[in-house]
Amino acid sequence: IKQATKRWKETGRGTIIDGEVSFSTHLPVELDQSNSAFQHIALMMGDKKLQEEANMGSGWSDLYTEVAKSNRMNISGLTDAKEKRKIIKLVAVPWSYGANNRTCADALIKFREESPRKATYLNTLTVQEVNELTDQVIKLLEDEFETCVKYRKRVEACVEAVKTAGVSDVIRWVTPLSFQMIQRKHKVKEVQRTVWSGLTDVEPQVFQPLGIDWEKNKTSAPANLVHSMDAALIHAVLCRSRFVGRRDRDTGEVWVEFRGPEDRYIYPVITIHDAFACHAPFASHLKNKLVSGLAELYKHFDPIMAFESLTVGGNFDPRDREIDLTTGKNIFS
Repeated sequence: IKQATKRWKETGRGTIIDGEVSFSTHLPVELDQSNSAFQHIALMMGDKKLQEEANMGSGWSDLYTEVAKSNRMNISGLTDAKEKRKIIKLVAVPWSYGANNRTCADALIKFREESPRKATYLNTLTVQEVNELTDQVIKLLEDEFETCVKYRKRVEACVEAVKTAGVSDVIRWVTPLSFQMIQRKHKVKEVQRTVWSGLTDVEPQVFQPLGIDWEKNKTSAPANLVHSMDAALIHAVLCRSRFVGRRDRDTGEVWVEFRGPEDRYIYPVITIHDAFACHAPFASHLKNKLVSGLAELYKHFDPIMAFESLTVGGNFDPRDREIDLTTGKNIFS
């Protein structure tokens, strides 16, 4: 924005208002949540150190660059710092959500296929060597971010408990805005047949369900729980609500206070997963609402304990926590 304003001053364009150059633009300004998976996990697990590493502290932190600096990433032939950081990021993002090693390796293979000029080192590797590199990076991530491993094991234990109980074939939980989440993963058999389409023969492929795939349920649940919290933040911010109650331990209900029509947004907002966008004059307002919404979300709601209560059972005692994110200038950037 500063660069654009400078250009307009030099060209004489724009309108002078109170001595400042002003001009109209319809270009949206994006606010992307930094390391969103790590942020949600850090808040769920109460890990202050991970919060700072995931840009929730007062300073700037590039989590992927810091990991790439490890001596364990001194790999012969991998000399480009940008490619090294990209490799860390491509593995870390799906890994943080609970993806298995092969899924993470697929991300590296896709990257080198789509951006060969940026994958100088990756282009020299066989598929087997890409898998081995992925395993090496994941071992490093597991050592660096033990909280993510503990989070994943905690959620997977809940899924295992549902399986053992044998009462339900789905994983259920409730978001802070009372949305009912249901996860059911099936084992499938691919069935392909030749049929007449009316013009020619075609071979549609369908998937025949063969019962519940509990292993997929386990690997998917940690990611889906985080995604549901992403969605809760979007719901809260766009509805201009704030969290004022706790989940009832008997009914699972969460009380949410919705503000009046006089306090609604007066500008358009774009949302895509953990990224938001609006016009430049409103960017600071939207950013403040996102940060305060994220803090309120975890202050009044305890997603990991709620998930355990709704899957494993037992008493759930919600806890109000002091969560201050006002110093986190780079939570959304």
